[in-house]
Amino acid sequence: MTNKIYLYAVSLDEIVQKGSSLREQRQQIREYKYYLLSNILGTRITKDDMSYTERGKPFIHDKNFSFSISHSKEYYAIAWINEQIELGLDIESLSRNVNLGVVKKTLSKQQRSYFVSNGQKMTDFLYFWTQKESFIKAKALSIYIGLNRLNFETISDSTQNNLVISEYDNQIYRMIPFQLYGQIGTVCCRSSEIDTLGIVESIA
Repeated sequence: MTNKIYLYAVSLDEIVQKGSSLREQRQQIREYKYYLLSNILGTRITKDDMSYTERGKPFIHDKNFSFSISHSKEYYAIAWINEQIELGLDIESLSRNVNLGVVKKTLSKQQRSYFVSNGQKMTDFLYFWTQKESFIKAKALSIYIGLNRLNFETISDSTQNNLVISEYDNQIYRMIPFQLYGQIGTVCCRSSEIDTLGIVESIA
């Protein structure tokens, strides 16, 4: 097994055509994944090549390949690896403003304690947020599970790519945080062997 997950991020301005309606923009964003997957895999990928797990997680027929997609208001990102693993990605803009009510509803007691004691830094909140969202995507869980119920105990952070135990299922996951192009994000994967995130500059 390779120990590297790859990440590519692109500005939404490069995906969405100027003058498009909101509906057209959403469609362009949805369709963009086929362009990316086709270039990553070196073969044309269409919606007919896609299937979904019982929980609605997409995968590609007959490919030893896992991917996850996320986008903020500014960027679109995809993470992938040539293995079949549970993989999740979430990104948020570092400029995002969040009120304390959302913080209280989102963070667990332990996370809120750290957030307050460390000066209520928005980067801390966004890391916790993307950690939870990437876990939800990796597991294909409902967002209604309750973000404040998700908590992770760090068991190794020697490389800053934390190995954690999830209180949700008592399993070990790798959480790989990153900051890129004014975005903050986390890649979550169900493999302790993977510990490297490779940033891809272009896909063509």
